[in-house]
Amino acid sequence: MKRIKLFRHSAVLSAFAVLGTSAAAELTGLPSSLSGRWTDPNGSASQSVSLSIDSANGTGKLTVWSNRSSCTINGAPATITKEGNKITVIVSKEYSNPCRDNVSMVLNKKDGADEYEGEIRQNVPGYPILKVKLSP
Repeated sequence: MKRIKLFRHSAVLSAFAVLGTSAAAELTGLPSSLSGRWTDPNGSASQSVSLSIDSANGTGKLTVWSNRSSCTINGAPATITKEGNKITVIVSKEYSNPCRDNVSMVLNKKDGADEYEGEIRQNVPGYPILKVKLSP
């Protein structure tokens, strides 16, 4: 019985090691940071956005500036995944401020360029989706 438990434990650890290596390998080729601007759907408001990327750990920090300082997302911890030219950023569920929670960002790298375009999605009445353009 002890051998079976040891075998299961080894198998689980091996699976984590393989998955962890795979996730880190998927982030190769990403710059250590991206920055740019967001715009609202009407194009009437715009502000800065930046993302720091730790490719080795699949994590990062997202900053989304706002005209109202209490609504700024400043260095929110995030999980980052990459699939082909698509980057998905999910801000930690523990993060929120008086204006925003449940924040995510999906970016697509433009072919032949270092520019990424996509959307920030957030639980904000009136502006649940913001358009973003970022580059290294």
